[in-house]
Amino acid sequence: MTGNEDNEFEGLEHFKDEILSRIGVYGEEERMAAETAILRIKENWAKRQKGLRKQKDAHYYGYGMRDSIIYDERGIPVTPAGGKPVYLVSASSPLTYFSKAIMAYTDSDYYHVSVALNENLSNLYSFSPIMGQGGPGNRQGGFCSDSIWRYKKEGIRIRVSCVFLPGKDYRAVLEELSEMEKQKERTQYNYQGLLHYVLGRKEETDPMRMFCSQFAMYLLQKAGFKPLGKELCFTAPEDIASLGTESGVYRLFDGESGLYQKGKVRETVNLLMLKNP
Repeated sequence: MTGNEDNEFEGLEHFKDEILSRIGVYGEEERMAAETAILRIKENWAKRQKGLRKQKDAHYYGYGMRDSIIYDERGIPVTPAGGKPVYLVSASSPLTYFSKAIMAYTDSDYYHVSVALNENLSNLYSFSPIMGQGGPGNRQGGFCSDSIWRYKKEGIRIRVSCVFLPGKDYRAVLEELSEMEKQKERTQYNYQGLLHYVLGRKEETDPMRMFCSQFAMYLLQKAGFKPLGKELCFTAPEDIASLGTESGVYRLFDGESGLYQKGKVRETVNLLMLKNP
């Protein structure tokens, strides 16, 4: 471990103590788990950095039709989509020690996930902590709406995928988001849930207190879509980003958000829905 890595995560040490105090955790087991997590983060970060450097600029996932059958770019047949698209946007350009820590601890390329209702990605719904990612200004973080425009401004890399929901399930998502917006000031980022994740402790999901990937999968489960065989409290951003057509999730774009073109994505979505552009 280099001195640079220590300096890079210096703020995380102070943040750890603040969060443990805020959620009222004073037990030795929890403190030891937090210390072990920070060591793991520092050890894994160098490998994560190398992975980030290997990422390509942009890639649009290709789908084509032959003999009335839709194939993905690997030549594997995929089921035509029905219903309305809901977009999953995973971020992989960490700008804070907290986002770097999530990537390093989970040993993945992604640290945050949002949900959008159209290919414009003008509203990215999620739960965010207090330190960036378009999170709310209160000290507890919580439910928020971000935008692709901030991602483009900050050069954030993204993966965009989508699921297709029947009308009643799509309305369930809309209703849940509307209720979240009404209750926004009551929501909090689930810092305690992160500690439970590290400890492997199951917790019941509180809609007023979640972390990003917990929220995204909660929203989809409210619509009857359950592609993961794990509890919401153990869902990481990587779990959602890695979903593919075998789970009913269609990948659309990987790369720099500045290179994202909604028109190309709309064409792909229309093809998957067997619609004319």
